[in-house]
Amino acid sequence: APVAPPAAEKKVKPVLFTAPPPPNGPVDVVIQKGNAGLGLSVAGCDDGVVVKSILKVGAIGRDGRIGVGDKIIEVNGEKLEGVSGAKARAILRRTSLSGAGIKIKYFPREGSVSPTSPGASVSPVR
Repeated sequence: APVAPPAAEKKVKPVLFTAPPPPNGPVDVVIQKGNAGLGLSVAGCDDGVVVKSILKVGAIGRDGRIGVGDKIIEVNGEKLEGVSGAKARAILRRTSLSGAGIKIKYFPREGSVSPTSPGASVSPVR
């Protein structure tokens, strides 16, 4: 027959800890576009698009959270993984025309310090 624990022993509830997000995990931001375009240029890669340059006067440059070298993987729920650079730019252009708030999911470039690249403009997304 199983032995019951003595009445003096208390059952201990397990303590649940929430693990911190991985240091290089994706970041979700909502960019308020306003009247200007996004103001960035991108290059396509297999798992998203990499930010090549940012204009200070664009929405991304004014916001300051996304920087050169960051990898954008999703815009307003539309995945950019596996799309060509041209298709990614088309998605970004279309997204920049819709509404004021644009939700962007990206991986920050490790060691990124400056969110802008002054005066840079290559294949801009407006």
